[in-house]
Amino acid sequence: MIILGVLGITLFKGLFWSCSLEEPPATKTECEAAGGEWQNAPFNFDNIGHASVAVFIISTGDNWQDLMWSGMDVSAMDKQPVKKNSPLSAIYFVFVVVVAFFFWANLF
Repeated sequence: MIILGVLGITLFKGLFWSCSLEEPPATKTECEAAGGEWQNAPFNFDNIGHASVAVFIISTGDNWQDLMWSGMDVSAMDKQPVKKNSPLSAIYFVFVVVVAFFFWANLF
């Protein structure tokens, strides 16, 4: 599971941040200049602790698709997420689900 977390950090570190405004600008500096707050998603891959929690959430199957949709919206560091900007990111989340379900199946 740690390996999957490290892979998630490699792919998504710093990319789950977004602006708190209703109609967010494109970048972090524009967001803060407009009076918004640049905030991170509750489940992210910025460090091994958060990545392990995210992988655990995915492995339980409990609304893992919400995390996948967020991962598919990532664009670049300090840029606002764009809907379905990175559809190939879904491969990582499906891979984690398959590996994690095999892991849980072998425990019992």
